[in-house]
Amino acid sequence: MSIISRQFAGITLLIVVVTTLVGVLFFNVPLLAGLGMVFFGILFIFFLQRPAVGLLLILFTRVLIDQIANSYNISITENITLNIAALFGILVIGNAIIYIFVTHARPLKKLPLLFPFLLLIVILGYSIFDSINALLSLQESLRILSIFSIFLVSYDLVRYSILKIDHLISVILLSAVIPFVIAVYQIISDTGLSGTTGIDGRLYGTFSHPNAFAAYVLIIFALLIYGVLSEKGEFTVNHLWKNKMFLSILATVTLLILLLTFSRGGWMALLIFMTLIGIFRAPKVLILTVVMIFGFFFLSDTVHDRIENIYNPPADSSIRWRFEQWQDVIEAWKLDPITGYGAGTEVLIHEQEQGFYAGNPYTHNDFLKVLQENGIIGFIGYLILIVSTLVALTRAYLRAPKEFKFYILVIAFLFISEVAFGMSSNIWRGTAVQWILWSLIASALAVSTLSRQHLPSKEVY
Repeated sequence: MSIISRQFAGITLLIVVVTTLVGVLFFNVPLLAGLGMVFFGILFIFFLQRPAVGLLLILFTRVLIDQIANSYNISITENITLNIAALFGILVIGNAIIYIFVTHARPLKKLPLLFPFLLLIVILGYSIFDSINALLSLQESLRILSIFSIFLVSYDLVRYSILKIDHLISVILLSAVIPFVIAVYQIISDTGLSGTTGIDGRLYGTFSHPNAFAAYVLIIFALLIYGVLSEKGEFTVNHLWKNKMFLSILATVTLLILLLTFSRGGWMALLIFMTLIGIFRAPKVLILTVVMIFGFFFLSDTVHDRIENIYNPPADSSIRWRFEQWQDVIEAWKLDPITGYGAGTEVLIHEQEQGFYAGNPYTHNDFLKVLQENGIIGFIGYLILIVSTLVALTRAYLRAPKEFKFYILVIAFLFISEVAFGMSSNIWRGTAVQWILWSLIASALAVSTLSRQHLPSKEVY
């Protein structure tokens, strides 16, 4: 399936390269910005030429540049500056709009979660006109719209077998190679994130924070556990799941990396995921989880202290800080409880209420973040999306062919774990993690419509 011909793709790429070269040589466009323009142009053309390949490249690349994407800014005008993450999001939204247009709005006709997503996007969009910073609210609205765009395109491509699930899973797993290599380097060179009491360095890979990295590592671990526990007759990724021992080794390495992020929220999400898998699929996993918890608790002083600080936090513990931060957020919300201050304004709210030098400005709770920024209306919209997703995954599990049921179950448990993680961290604002997570959710919902033969590709254009 192609939206444009190869010839047109080649001409478009040539125009992008020439335009960028002219800008760098004659109009003082920074070289890094020029390379970024070429990079985005290549991704855009790949998507138009082969949407499935383009989507996979976008998911793969976004993980690798997460830290750079959130920190490097490009000036659009004298007063407007966007980071690479925002430009990446605009690219994804543009791709989705083109995809909807050329498919005659087919993806919107039977798309699960269409109403919950659009309701939340409308609420966020409305906040732009009543925000303490309209530009920040616009950026946050576009970010959520980009998540919806990934979900929409992923669902339609999988539903019509244009994108195979095994390709999606394989690319997501391969995307972990570079972040994991960098994480190992951070271990060897002792260059992990410092600043946490009692810990020399926390792994963060290619991400901007260990918690975001932990949320991503949990996705990789969940997919590997899916491969390890898959049984004969169930859907498995071709050629990848044949060696269970190799997958078990990879899962063990992934587990160790997750532990070395020293993210207590990540550990909690891991515990929830393993417990659910143990109850509904493999009791031995539940036993292994209990043994693992007690083992690390008693054998590692650092892990012991991190866990003990949860139920017996010292005065300078981040646990106490979180409760104080949440109380401040609730007090700020009470000043504008219905519609809030505007999407994406949590940092600005903190600076206005607590002062510019009042410490970490992030809420560290996805639900309270939405409540503060978009009021009770936004909170209800966010809650509707989460509940609707769980209901949709449950329905998909009940009606799916037998070989897909365990895959849907794993994705549902992963979603529950990530949402729980977000109750103590900033997971909802981690775009790279959300793109991958919602692409997997879309694939899980789409496979419930497939037959045992996975349906041949349908060229309906």
